[in-house]
Amino acid sequence: MSTSTDTPRLLDPDTVARAAAAAARGQSKASTDGVTCPAAVEARKGNSFWCTVWEGSNGETVHMKVLDDQGELSAD
Repeated sequence: MSTSTDTPRLLDPDTVARAAAAAARGQSKASTDGVTCPAAVEARKGNSFWCTVWEGSNGETVHMKVLDDQGELSAD
């Protein structure tokens, strides 16, 4: 049973950054260097947020969406 005092389950920041990097740069360049995402993202289906992936002075904004309560992600 869930109560209002339960701490929400958060996604692992490194996993989120790697998923954003893979979406912007391709799977082979999924380094988290130059990736900025929110520090705390709740693993809740339908939750969405933006990350920025930098390559030199060029930044690409990636829209991330949580697909299920287990933290599966998709990127647009």
